Amino acid sequence: LVEFLQARLGEDERVALAEQHCNPDDGGYYACPATRTEAHGDLPYGEAACDCGLAARRSRALADVEAKRLIIAEHQFTHARSVPLDCETCGGYEYVEWPCPTLRYLALPYGEHPDYEETWRPEGVGDEPAPGIGELGGYIRTDGSITP
Repeated sequence: LVEFLQARLGEDERVALAEQHCNPDDGGYYACPATRTEAHGDLPYGEAACDCGLAARRSRALADVEAKRLIIAEHQFTHARSVPLDCETCGGYEYVEWPCPTLRYLALPYGEHPDYEETWRPEGVGDEPAPGIGELGGYIRTDGSITP
């Protein structure tokens, strides 16, 4: 599961870095100031001058990837106890089977990926997006409740 998540996060990172600012060469009439490479009078230029929203989206996407990588690092399994696969972060002094629910929840947005294994789906979580949730990515549990 960790390898699967790391691969998906690598893909998300590459997509974020590959996006381009609005440019008239793309057939439009508008050019984001970030596409300018030098000053023209008092017009802003460079990444800090972005007004097409890409800089903010890219920054958020890269921060999201980094935060998820940190969560994954916190939820690695341990062999320190008598139980072979255990998440100490989730379990504390109690046994929590690894992969823990936290890692399973991180994988849910990638549930349609061909490499996603149904055994990773958290218990009680369905595979249908919740009505009205849209891009927020909620899921309907088998008992009818909605996960965030």
